[in-house]
This record gives sequence, C-alpha cells and structure tokens, in this order.
Amino acid sequence: MDTGPGRTQSLYRKYRPETFAGGELVGQDHVRDTLRNAIANGRVSHAYLFCGPRGTGKTTTARLLAKAVNCLDPEPANRPCNVCEACVAINQGRATDIIEIDAASNRGIEDIRDLREQVKYAPAQLRHKFYIIDEAHRLTRDAFNAFLKTLEEPPPNTTFVLATTDPDELLETVASRCQRFDFHRIPAEQMALRVRTVCEQEGIEIDDEALSIVIRQSTGSLRDALSLIDMLATATSEDKTIDAGLTRKMLGLSQDERTLTVIEAILERDLTLGLQTINDALDSGQDMRAFGRQILAALRLLMLCRAGANPAEADGALRELATRFELPELLRINREFSEIDFAIRHGGFPQLPIELAFVAAIVGDSATVQAAPQPAQVTPARRPEPSRPEQRASAPPQRQPEPRAAQPAQPAREPIPIRREEREQSPAREPAASAPQPPASTPEPRPSGAATASVQMVVERWPEVRTEVKAADRKVEALLASCDPYSIIDGTLFLIAAYPFHASKLNEDRNRQTIEDAVERVLQQRLTISTGLRGELPDAPDEGGPPSGGTGDSNATPQTPPRQVRDDGANASDSNDGYDASEAEDDEQERAAAREEHQVIERMKAIFNGEEIDIDELQIDGGSSS
Repeated sequence: MDTGPGRTQSLYRKYRPETFAGGELVGQDHVRDTLRNAIANGRVSHAYLFCGPRGTGKTTTARLLAKAVNCLDPEPANRPCNVCEACVAINQGRATDIIEIDAASNRGIEDIRDLREQVKYAPAQLRHKFYIIDEAHRLTRDAFNAFLKTLEEPPPNTTFVLATTDPDELLETVASRCQRFDFHRIPAEQMALRVRTVCEQEGIEIDDEALSIVIRQSTGSLRDALSLIDMLATATSEDKTIDAGLTRKMLGLSQDERTLTVIEAILERDLTLGLQTINDALDSGQDMRAFGRQILAALRLLMLCRAGANPAEADGALRELATRFELPELLRINREFSEIDFAIRHGGFPQLPIELAFVAAIVGDSATVQAAPQPAQVTPARRPEPSRPEQRASAPPQRQPEPRAAQPAQPAREPIPIRREEREQSPAREPAASAPQPPASTPEPRPSGAATASVQMVVERWPEVRTEVKAADRKVEALLASCDPYSIIDGTLFLIAAYPFHASKLNEDRNRQTIEDAVERVLQQRLTISTGLRGELPDAPDEGGPPSGGTGDSNATPQTPPRQVRDDGANASDSNDGYDASEAEDDEQERAAAREEHQVIERMKAIFNGEEIDIDELQIDGGSSS
C-alpha cells in the first residue's frame, strides 16, 4: 500500500499476518486451529468475542477470519488465498462490507441505532458482511442493551466480532451470545523468532542481547516489539548493528550492573553503596520508573530461583545471588519494592520511593546496617555565641510563656455574642470599639483542654474555621457564608442562620460533624454545633439580653418613632415633603437585601442539585430572617 511521499509504513502494519500460517499468526495456536476448522466445516458463528492483552492479534485475527470466509478459493484449507478478488480487496482496504468500529469513540446508543439500520442491508461487494467492534467494553450499558437483539439474531450473511482487552466489563448477556476466544501473551521464544525474521527481511542487524531486552520490554505484545525495533532501526545508521547499549539508552533502561549492585547492597546491608548507586542512575539520566521495575523484576527472579521455580529468564549471576538470600527475606523485600511504581509516577522526587524501599528492605531486618563514617564535627555544630557571653551567664534565662500563662484569669473579659445586625451595621469590625486590649492577648489563642472557648474567640477565628470546612466539604462552607456564631452555652456553639434552609441543612448529622471537626482543629476544643434562626436560639446566661442592646426580650419588636403629623391631620409620609432622603435610602437597602437573599437561595439550589425550597418561608418581600 502506498503511504505517500515522505512516509514509511510501520513494521507491525507492514508485516501484519495475511494467512493462518503458524509463522505469521504467532502464539495463538488454539485460536487459529479452531477458526480454520470452523471455516473448513462451514460452521462460522454469527458472533465472536476476542479477549486478551494488547498486541496479541485480536483485530488481526478478526480480519483474517473475514477474509477467509469471503475467500473465493474452492479449497477451504487454502483460505485465505490472498489472490482472489475478495482477498485483494480486503488487503487493499477497498472492501465496503468489512466495517471496523472503534467503540471508544462510537459508544452511545445513537451509534448502535445507526448500526442496527445498516445491518438490514445485504452485502454490496462480498458474500459475507463483517462488523469488527474494537474495544467493545467501552460501549455504554444502554448501547449494549440496544445491541442485544441484533447480536443474538443478526440478518443472514452477517457476522459480528467483538474485540476487547477487558472482558469483565462486558455484560453477561452480551458475552453469552458470542463464541469467546482468549488470546494469550506471546511466549518469548516465538516472539524472538518472529522479530528476528522481520529484521532479516528488513536488513536490520541486531545482536542477541539487544533482542532479549526488546522482548522483555514488550511483555508479550508482538506489536510493541516491532514498534521498538522500528524505533531502534531509526536511531542507528544502516551499517551499524543495534546493540544492548543503544537499546538501553533509547528505552531509558539502566545497566544490569546497577541493578545487581543495589541487590548486593541489600544483601550486605550497605546503605551507602545502594543509595549512591540509585543517585548515580538518576544523575546519568536513568528513568527512575524503569529502574524501579528492573530492580523488582530482578528481585522476582531471585525469589523464584530460591523457591525452586527455575525461571528461564534468570542467568547464572542471578541464580548464584539467589542462594545467598533466604526465601522469607526475599518475600519481604519484594513486597517493599512492589509498591513503588505508583509513587514514582505521582511523586515529586522520582528517586525517593526507590530509596525508601531500599532502606526499608535493610532496616526492616535486625541485622547490622553499614553506613559511611560521618566526618568529625564536634564544636562547629553549635551556633556562634553572642559577643558578650559574660552577660548571658549573669542574666537569668527569660522564658516568654510565663507572662502569658498569668493572663487568662480576667473575669472582666466576658465575651459578648455578636449578631448578624451588628455585623451588617459595622462593615469594618474594629477591635478598639470595645475595651482596649493588650497586644499579648490578641494573638490567635490555642486554648488547652482546660480552657473554654468564647464567642469572641470563635468570631475572630471564624475565617479559619470556614477554611477548614471548605477543605472538607465545599457545600457546607457555602452554607456557612450566611451564618454567624451566636453564643456558647454548656459546650454548645449556637450558629444563627439567615434562612430556614441553611439551618436545616447545617443541623444534618453529616454537615454538623464536618463543622465540629473543623472547630476542633482550629480551637483545639470540641464543641457541639447547633444552628437556628433568630428568636429560636438561647442567649448566653451572662448576657442579660440580646447583644444588640434591646430590652432583654428576644421576641420584642423594636419601638419605631411616631410619624410626623401635619397641621391638616394627614401623615407626613403621605406627602412628598415628609419622605426624606433617609427613608428612601432605607427602602433601597431593603430592596437590595431582598435581591441578595434571592441570589443566595438560587445559589444554594444550584449547589444542592436543585433541591426544592419553599421560597415563602424566606419572606423575601419583607422581613428577612436575617
């Protein structure tokens, strides 16, 4: 196939298997033999499910099956022949009856409905129509449900092939309607033989050690192996051989000596040698994630050798090293290194997880740890003394916490609860408005378990409480924006809310627990939280009335001044003369407050997913609950 000027076809596409021959379709003999028998006996199923890791030949086998079913060769054993018109059309990508669908991008129910409409039409070019659905597990549940009837009873001359790397994500009703074939990872020997054949046909020289590294890195995926060979061939000149040094450099791998050095350092309990080797690998540009995997792979082989499994990948050096370890010790070390891959990927210092696992592998044992001797530093370790040491010796040591310890007992410093009206009337809260405070008592208090928190203390540190709540639950913090501390009675912190909706939400067990935890973290004291509206909350026993300076009755309405009466007996408010600027400003403030309350309610409805709220309870048109 012509790839256009300046482009070359990748090796895994160029050497994609074109027949069921064993030299091309590698490592899947059980699938190959079953499908060839089905073609020879005319027992091709209406639906197949191909499962297995990436790069093992699922989509390639589906294409071979479609080509063999539509092949015009009279001898079934020769199909596909790659000579007839149908085979040539499929190889060149001109067959309109072989439809490949990427389920990752066509996963919705509308895509399946379009597929159901297209299935009704007979094949236009070939004898049999094939639908190859790649990554089938990405289809949505609704799409699968819409696809079930078509999958179970497709029209004549139509076959579905579902390919997936995660069959557990498929519905059981889908899997039960298909013939399932499990594709295995390709063995190293068969993969090495296939890669070597491709290199010979391409004129690529590669030594055995480099080929072994490529096979190990591909982890059973022939497509990955051919992609690595393609990259290595591009990195070297035509007259040079791909060697192990170039392969490790291109793949970001470390030398085997470093891996063995780290393992020997664990065996010898030599912290200095192991940590120095890890940092040398980092300084040389080694990928720490690949280095950690190499160490883990070597430790795994050591454990298998020590347990008598005799893995084929282990060489003489590893087998000799395994005899110097005990099996329980290898088990513990493998556990330490098996958890570092995620930490390396998401951590700020990629070498740190390897260092921690290395140190834990040594320190976890009771054996003696060898470390490099520290340079003698006796006197320089201390800070330089002041210029006059005789004054320091004569003066007694001064301890700053002493004066602060004498401050707490001040009976006159009783906290005054602050209510919402006071906070709204004074936009900038000035500490000097109350009794003057010494500078030593204003810093953020951290009361001990014996000290009791005050409302004034809670008000001063309320922004910190909201910050802690926001880190735990943003919805609860949004509710606290319209609430203020009211009073503290018998270990209960009462919050005054602007609206009934806020009070009911904050009194829920989960939200109240979030606020109590935040208050405890900030004030170092556990308080019970209770939220209510004005008139529902008890005043502190030493207040003597509401803190706003009322008459003492929390339910009493404030006295309004009498209206001015004109000489003609009419109210002054009935005429434009008596409607002064202050009354107009008050009305505007009421309207602005109503608008603000409406915005708050709309915001709360959006935060709590559109929960229904009784707007009449809020009294937006007149007296707000705040």
